[in-house]
Amino acid sequence: MKDLFASGTGGFGALFDFGGVQVNRDDKLAGFLFALGFVNGVDVPVAEWGSFVTGIESSMDTKLTKKDIDGTDVYFGTSADASMAFMLLGGDIVFVVGQTPADTEGIATAVVSANT
Repeated sequence: MKDLFASGTGGFGALFDFGGVQVNRDDKLAGFLFALGFVNGVDVPVAEWGSFVTGIESSMDTKLTKKDIDGTDVYFGTSADASMAFMLLGGDIVFVVGQTPADTEGIATAVVSANT
């Protein structure tokens, strides 16, 4: 998946690293956690984060709801196929795809708590 994502960005693929993990609860799939980490000290400017959120809302055809979790703004939304959360942590973009909205919020909360 990392190679597919990077190849779709052309020359920009060298500017970031992408990874993901499956998250289980009680030995069952709860969701997935992905991170888009920028390399060489390149961080997503906070000012540009709003444009990212707007773009996600447009592509998901939904309005994201902002929730403060331990001082971090986390944006939650659902589409016909998924429940998702997006956040900016340490200049990197982190997103969660959960089986249910409760799974999504639980994973997002655990990630923020572990990284703040």
